[in-house]
Amino acid sequence: MKKIILLLLILAGFITKNYSQFKITGTISDSKTHQTLPNASIFIPELNIGVISDLNGNYTLENIPNGKYDVKFSYIGYFDLIKNLSEKNNILQLNISLNPKSPICLNQVVITAGTYSTQDETAIKIETINKKDIEGFGGISLIKDLSRIPGIDAVSKGNGIATPIIRGLSTSNILVLNNGVKMQNFQFSVNHPYLIDEFGVERIEVVKGPASLLFGSNAVGGALNMIKESPAPKSTIKTDVNMNYNSNTQGLVTNVGVKSTPGNYFFGLRAGIKSHKDYIDGNGKIVPNSRFNAKSFKIFTGFNAKNLVSKLFVDYNLMKLGLSVPPAFKLFSGNDRTNNYWYQDLSNILISTKNVLYLGKIRNELNINYQTNNRKLFETPDISEEFKTVDMLLNTWTYELKTSKPFGDHKMIFAFQGLNQNNKNSNAPEHVLPDFSIYDLAGMGLVQLNFMKKLHTQIGIRYDFRHINIKKQEHVHQDINKNFQNLSFSMGLTGILSHKVLIRSNIASGFRTPSIAELSQEGGHGARYELGNPNLAPQRNIEGDLSLHIHNTKTVLEFSGFYNYINKYIYLSPTDETSIHGLPVFKYLQDNAKLYGFETNFGFFPASWMNFSFAYNYLVAKKNNDSYLPLIPQNKLRGNISFSKSFDKKQLKDFSFEIESIYAFVKNNHHIAESNTPAYNIYNLSAVQTLAFNRQKIKISAKINNLFNTTYIDHISTLKGLGYYEIGRNINIGIKIILDKH
Repeated sequence: MKKIILLLLILAGFITKNYSQFKITGTISDSKTHQTLPNASIFIPELNIGVISDLNGNYTLENIPNGKYDVKFSYIGYFDLIKNLSEKNNILQLNISLNPKSPICLNQVVITAGTYSTQDETAIKIETINKKDIEGFGGISLIKDLSRIPGIDAVSKGNGIATPIIRGLSTSNILVLNNGVKMQNFQFSVNHPYLIDEFGVERIEVVKGPASLLFGSNAVGGALNMIKESPAPKSTIKTDVNMNYNSNTQGLVTNVGVKSTPGNYFFGLRAGIKSHKDYIDGNGKIVPNSRFNAKSFKIFTGFNAKNLVSKLFVDYNLMKLGLSVPPAFKLFSGNDRTNNYWYQDLSNILISTKNVLYLGKIRNELNINYQTNNRKLFETPDISEEFKTVDMLLNTWTYELKTSKPFGDHKMIFAFQGLNQNNKNSNAPEHVLPDFSIYDLAGMGLVQLNFMKKLHTQIGIRYDFRHINIKKQEHVHQDINKNFQNLSFSMGLTGILSHKVLIRSNIASGFRTPSIAELSQEGGHGARYELGNPNLAPQRNIEGDLSLHIHNTKTVLEFSGFYNYINKYIYLSPTDETSIHGLPVFKYLQDNAKLYGFETNFGFFPASWMNFSFAYNYLVAKKNNDSYLPLIPQNKLRGNISFSKSFDKKQLKDFSFEIESIYAFVKNNHHIAESNTPAYNIYNLSAVQTLAFNRQKIKISAKINNLFNTTYIDHISTLKGLGYYEIGRNINIGIKIILDKH
């Protein structure tokens, strides 16, 4: 299979047939004053190419293969404009007028089934978190910061170890993707974080609900897709330096990026580092061994040549994460940033190549990805290799062949996907997971139908096959050879009733196979003894979603309701037994389950410089006997008031100020092994000022999270039973320097 894929890549590189191309030229201007806008951005996401307008607002975008594309026009302080283009002529004259920025945006470009669509065209609701919001969180952990989004939470063990929850489902029931590639880093447990950071992330796309049709197994609850930054506009060099200091952990965070597009090829690199001491909770207590250190290095390159677009990405992440567990507390002697004992030493390398070949209007895509993830655990103060207790190496190959073809305003998509994965333990004494191999094959078909730009439907079907092979070994008393297969579907409808009202409905099925841990685990894991079950059946679910969007010039209202029924839901349950070492025994069980609830958002914009918004999410998660599922977050009410002002002065530019409130309701409807969690209310403040000096911009930010140093604990924190609370007041001071060179 690898040889076939390599041959296809080589053949694609030699195809130089001169299919028709065209170019776009025009002028960007203000819709009210008609003044031209210099340095506006013109970008085609699907081709990864873009330019900026000159001093007179003029632009030319060349070498565009014949096809159908969404072109994004943007300018600081103005509302983004998306134009859908399909041109057979050689030159297209397109003059664009941009409107001053508005808080209401339906027309964002998102990725669905691996292709690009505007948000109002998708039958699946895809929420986006943009770069400005990511930078504005001001927290210590990206995953924990995402819990400020309605419908998303994070089960955590301090700041460094956090696992996202989407509508009550986490770990093996959701997916986290790095630029469309499924992350593979032992995510079966809340103790195993994803090796990904916010450095170089352009935006995050959130799919709530089963996304198995798009991504395959394990997307029962939804998916988070971290989209990488765009290349620099043509003939430019962009450099940025980002530095942050966090008072609570004395945390130092720095990342530097450089990217350039000299001609028809582009490249970029980014390096970053994080270092945090143990955090201090609202009671003023140091949470022992919650320190962590991380490094990352990322490069990307690619080219556009006639009908071929090729991109290569390489990510290298290293993390050392302290574990706040009772055995570590006994060894704790002070607060510093060095990992001495009871810590995970993690590394992850992701190499991905994305190649698109245009044959007329047919878009053919070949994606190949390789990941290697090494997880080590050191328990004793002696950090030499002989004292490591866990050492696992997980290697994963994934590949995808995809074809999409427009017919009129509609589109057909077909895809073939596969995975080869194996895990190998070294001679370290503990095998958290056994040696194993997994082989996947999948095929998908999807039709997107668009009628009069008012009615958009999406119908798709997918077949998946998985083979799991676990040889007899330590703690695995028999060979486990399992074949799993599944047929999933999705049907959705989006209706634009007017330019102010949008309604979207979707029904979709999802599935996941039992994880290796659920099938085979037998041994200590953290503070408990876990027993797997080789007879577990796959989970299957079906979910219905209904959402409504209404807005006018001053207000916006959104409502999303859902009901998710899961057949043979797999969960880890406590028992009355104890192991020979006195650890409580937990077993993997199955039962039918139902999760239902809603999220609602309301925004009020009395003036262009003032925004008020409120969001509430409600969730119920039960087994069929009406007992509650474990690790289900509290319902939360979020409020936000923001003020912004743009200045015309030479150096003084944009200023913004924001007040955020998060109120978590009391949690008394919980799993039998959990206890009540009281309500809490925290406040966050942030202010950002942008300065400009010729082509150099400087952003200075100050953010205070947990303003009043509130002592609180979240229901799904794994530190809840250990007497430690969430992080206390944290002041984040940041500076970002941006330099553009033409």
